[in-house]
Amino acid sequence: MDDKTSKEIQQVNESLSGLQERVRLLEEENRVLRREIDDTKRQINAIEKENWDFYDLYILVERQNKSLLNLHVASQRLHSTLGFRDVIKVLEELLSNLVGSESFAISLHQPQAGGLVVISEVGSPLRVGEGVPMTGPIARVLESGDVYISEHVGVQADDYPLVACIPLWLAGQVVGVITIHSLLVQKPGVEAIDRKLFEHLGEHAAAAICAAHLFSKSRLKEEKGWWSEHVDEIIIQASNMADASP
Repeated sequence: MDDKTSKEIQQVNESLSGLQERVRLLEEENRVLRREIDDTKRQINAIEKENWDFYDLYILVERQNKSLLNLHVASQRLHSTLGFRDVIKVLEELLSNLVGSESFAISLHQPQAGGLVVISEVGSPLRVGEGVPMTGPIARVLESGDVYISEHVGVQADDYPLVACIPLWLAGQVVGVITIHSLLVQKPGVEAIDRKLFEHLGEHAAAAICAAHLFSKSRLKEEKGWWSEHVDEIIIQASNMADASP
């Protein structure tokens, strides 16, 4: 092999070495760029997650604000009238429009009968004047005073479905319950945020019903044991109102 050929081979080898070094540098640069791209993707994902978290928080705040407004509306409407029929009508409207109930019943505890008696119902399997079986979830609500919400919409309670049971509180005792048997189509289920609304209704409904009854009897007074004295009259008045309805 002559000197010229040797030089040419040497030049080719040097060129190859240079190319290999350039490839190595490009590959290293490519790895750095890939790491930077991955870091950027992670940052973008983190920002997107944070944005979704803020969005979820915004929705939650909006729902809480709506719930607070609903609570205010409910209490205002319940105490805006002292007519017994009007109070029952307002409560029925609140249960239908605000809660989203399709069928429900309002029952009061009658000490003499030792049980619950229905004073109003809409689409319910229970009827005004009838007794309510105090078993299962209803019995637990009467005992504990806590709102019951079924984990499965339409769960059977004795012979009828029960979505929720709301205790009616007055003077530190449960004096009745609202039983919700089914929901409107547009409300697929009861949510955790509804519990506060139920508790609020439970606190105000009984007071509004009894205040309206006492006002209609012109006997507005505070008296120990007044519930036992007046509950029969309340139930009779509710029954008469139901009979007079078209």
